[in-house]
Amino acid sequence: MPTRRLRNGLQSRTLAKTTSKQADSHSRDSSTSAVATGRSWLRWLGALVIVSIALWMARPVLSGSLISAARSAWLRGDFYQAQLWTQRAESFGGASDEALLMQASIARSRGNWSHWQALMEAAESAGAAEAALTRERKLYQLAAGRVEDLQAIESMLGDANVSLAEIFDAVLPGILAAERFELAGQLLSQWAQQFPRDPNQRYWSAMLAEQLSLMGRNDSGSKQEYVDLLNETLEASPYHQRARLALAKLDEEEDRLEEAYQQYAQLWLRDQLAEAQVATARLLRRMGRYGQAREVLSGLDDESAKRERGLLAFEEGQLEQAIELFDATASSSEEEAWATALHLAGRDEQAQALFDKVANRREHQHGQEEQNNRVLSDPLTP
Repeated sequence: MPTRRLRNGLQSRTLAKTTSKQADSHSRDSSTSAVATGRSWLRWLGALVIVSIALWMARPVLSGSLISAARSAWLRGDFYQAQLWTQRAESFGGASDEALLMQASIARSRGNWSHWQALMEAAESAGAAEAALTRERKLYQLAAGRVEDLQAIESMLGDANVSLAEIFDAVLPGILAAERFELAGQLLSQWAQQFPRDPNQRYWSAMLAEQLSLMGRNDSGSKQEYVDLLNETLEASPYHQRARLALAKLDEEEDRLEEAYQQYAQLWLRDQLAEAQVATARLLRRMGRYGQAREVLSGLDDESAKRERGLLAFEEGQLEQAIELFDATASSSEEEAWATALHLAGRDEQAQALFDKVANRREHQHGQEEQNNRVLSDPLTP
C-alpha cells in the first residue's frame, strides 16, 4: 500500500512538470508568433510606403504616358476614350498644361469653340509652353478655314510635333464648308498616300462624297459611297465618334428609327454626347414612347432640349406648355408645330403669321433649289 501511494505521487508530480513545460512552450510559441506577425506587418507597411513614394515620384512619367494614350485615342476619332485618359492623367498630375492642351484639341475636333477658348486660357495660366499654345492656335485657324491653298497649309506648320494627318484633320472641315472640293480632294489623296489606314482620312472622304452628292457633282457613286466610306472608318476605328454620329443621322433621315435610336443611345450612354442625348429623346418621341423621352430629357436645360420638350408637349396635346416652350426657344424647324399649337389653342392671328412665315421660307427654298439645278445642268446660262 505505501509503495502504491508513493508511485501515484511520483506520477502526479511528473504529470504536473510535463504540463508546466508544455504551457511554457506554448507561451513561448505564441510570443514568437506575435513577434513574427508584427514583423510581417512592418514589412508590408514598409513596402507600401516605398511603392507610394515611387508612384509619387513617377507621377510626371505616368501622366505623360496617359496623355500619349489620350492622343492616340483622339487621333483614332474616339473622343470619349481620349477624354477619359486625359482625366486620369490629371488625377496624377493635377490640371497640367499638357492635359489642358489635350482637352483643347478634343474640343476643337468636336467643334466646341467656346470650350476650346476656355481651355486654352486655362492652359496658358497653367504655364503651357508658348510653342505648344501657338501650335494649337494654328490648328484652330486651320479648322476655322483660314487657309488659301495646299502650299499655305504645309507652310503654316513646320513643327515636327504635328503630323500631316493632324493638319489635314484640322483643315478639312473649313475647306468643305467653303465648298473648295478640288482642294479637299488633293488633301485627301495626299493623306491616303501617306496614311492609307487612317480612319479620319476615310471619314473626311465620306464627308466629301456626301457634299458632292448633295450638289449633284458626284459621278462615282452618290450616297452609297458615303455609307461605304463611313463603314470603312468604323472598321478601322470602331468607336470613331463622328462616323457613328453621321450614320445615326442617316438612319434617322431614312426613317430607320430603331437603328438610329440604338446608335444615338450608345453615343449618349458611352460617349456622354449631349447632342446624342437629345437625339435619343427625339427618336423615342417619334416612336411614340413619350414617357421614356421625358426621362431622357430630365436634367437637360439647353435650348435644344427645351425645343424637344415643346414638340413632346405638342404631340401629347399639352398645347399651352408647348406654346410656352416654343415662344422661348423655337427654331425654324419647330415653327409649323408652333403655329398648329397656337391654332388649336384658339390664337389664330399668331398662328396665321407663323404659317405665312413657314410658307414664304419654303417658297424661297424651292426657288433656290431650282436655280441651283439650272446652274448644274447648264453652267454657261446666266
